[in-house]
Amino acid sequence: MNENRDQMLKIAAMLKQMDITRKQQDAPKASSDYKFWNSQPVVKLEEVVDQEGAIDSKTVDMISREAYPLPKEFEWVTVDLDTRIQQVYELLSNNYVEDDSETFRFNYSAGFLKWYVYLLNLIGHSNHPDGLMIGFLAFR
Repeated sequence: MNENRDQMLKIAAMLKQMDITRKQQDAPKASSDYKFWNSQPVVKLEEVVDQEGAIDSKTVDMISREAYPLPKEFEWVTVDLDTRIQQVYELLSNNYVEDDSETFRFNYSAGFLKWYVYLLNLIGHSNHPDGLMIGFLAFR
């Protein structure tokens, strides 16, 4: 009889812990919990947007033709897709384009990516000191 009572108490304690955990998960996060997003130029949780429009209006002539500076360990390089298309494919397929429910994931073939980039006459830039591709920007 004591064995059943002990089991019931253990089960009750586990259920109570599960309920506490669920309540913690359901509780809304404070804006201070979003360290990354708080450092980005996006609307903050507590911010009220009362007007829409351009963030910054510049003409093409006002935009710098020089690449933004990178930390000294990194450099911009023009990606030769004939030799690095597999790296581009792996970077994108392993790190990008997944929806919140994780039911859709980027899955274009390397051949399709190469065709698409060439079709639109895009140029890709990216590099890491070890030759590892850590980013890829394609633009005209």
